[in-house]
Amino acid sequence: MNYNLIQNNNDISIQVEKEYDLIIRKNNADITICKRKNNSCYCDINNANYSYSLNGQISAVDVNHSLANIRHIGFEITDSCNLDCVYCIYGKFYHNHDVRSNKKIDPKKAKLLIDYLVDKLDSSANISPKNEVFISFYGGEPLLNMKFIKDIVDYTQKIQNSHVLFKYMITTNAIYLKKHLDFIIKYSFIVTVSLDGSEKNDAYRNFQNGNPSFKIVYDTLKYIQKYHYDYFDSCLQINSVIHNLNNQQEIFSFIYHEFGKIPNFSMLNYTGVRSSMINDFNIMAHPKLEKMDNNINEEMNKILDLESNDIKKLQSFVFHYSGNVYENYNDLLINKGGVEHLPTSTCLPFSRRIFMTVNNKILPCERIGHEFALGEIENSRVNIDLENIAFKYNNYYNSIKSLCANCFYKMHCLMCMFDISNIGENPICERMADKQKFKEYLNDSMRILAKRSELYKRIMNEIILV
Repeated sequence: MNYNLIQNNNDISIQVEKEYDLIIRKNNADITICKRKNNSCYCDINNANYSYSLNGQISAVDVNHSLANIRHIGFEITDSCNLDCVYCIYGKFYHNHDVRSNKKIDPKKAKLLIDYLVDKLDSSANISPKNEVFISFYGGEPLLNMKFIKDIVDYTQKIQNSHVLFKYMITTNAIYLKKHLDFIIKYSFIVTVSLDGSEKNDAYRNFQNGNPSFKIVYDTLKYIQKYHYDYFDSCLQINSVIHNLNNQQEIFSFIYHEFGKIPNFSMLNYTGVRSSMINDFNIMAHPKLEKMDNNINEEMNKILDLESNDIKKLQSFVFHYSGNVYENYNDLLINKGGVEHLPTSTCLPFSRRIFMTVNNKILPCERIGHEFALGEIENSRVNIDLENIAFKYNNYYNSIKSLCANCFYKMHCLMCMFDISNIGENPICERMADKQKFKEYLNDSMRILAKRSELYKRIMNEIILV
């Protein structure tokens, strides 16, 4: 199978082949990749220490391009919540968020942001004839502000056109989901429900009076599964946080057998944890010991398939050492040594989404600390300074690139720079890899491929990078 990439403006055509024999040899930290086809062979040595430039920079043009091709607009529509989950990122363990004051988002300012982005989508910087844009509702608990949700759905339904189509998502604790289910089903919301497994597994998710929330959530999910099965099957997701009251094995077994769903697994967020709470947090963050149950493990690995833990780790190795995956068009068109890369795997600002907080701050993601705001909604205008955003990011890159240069994971880092302590000053990365750690990573990856050689082709053919 061959893929042809053509850039019309410059009359450049590149052919990428996928049908060939791939030979990978490892010698210490060196990996030799040979592509063999029709008795001809091309080899390339990927060395963990070879010159891999981290001098990349972004510009205001890059930021504008992301905004003009936005795919996801998120709103923190209230900072109120009817639960008091122990590990909540806005709770006692964390300090990197604005003060919670039972506040609701201003719908007028939210609409200003939507209008601003629709104008961008209609600009010449947009590259798609048709744009599906998700509107996501977060909290707190977003169903506590259903009036805003209905208002924004009504507004976006009226302004969408043949060029821009809006869809909707919500992340909820499901306490009030049944009450508003008709509306949510009417507009085909993709719903993510938080549930950490069985009642014992889910014991950190309680009401503010200490009473458990499990039974209400469980009963609601069972109701939707029974009376709205098609919607339940296609549009409802379950997110489970791993902590010391559960583990991946227990969560999977419960969610899969009770609801026929494969849960999304989330780890507790280490970023922004108060120094005074770190010991207690570490205890909570350590998963419960898994049972030596081969039947459960075999079932879990079979169902999860390419999304299982071991194979997810292998994907990074295959993508970066297959010789046929490229970060961007420049990486494809230019020899590797001529590309200046950006440190870490941080998304370009707004390339995946934009997020507005209840206090009118604009962030590139709902997972990032509020101190990293990139703009705000002021009175009757959207204040997004493209040059200033590029300047901020380039300062962050400059502060960390010397640290990254000494890391053996630099070619395939999975770290967001906003999860690195003291970014912009004296950064400290907990995931840096020295030569020994990198060697262990290579050995583990090659061992899996040696046992299951078919995984290489499956990963290359079935996994989609976004």
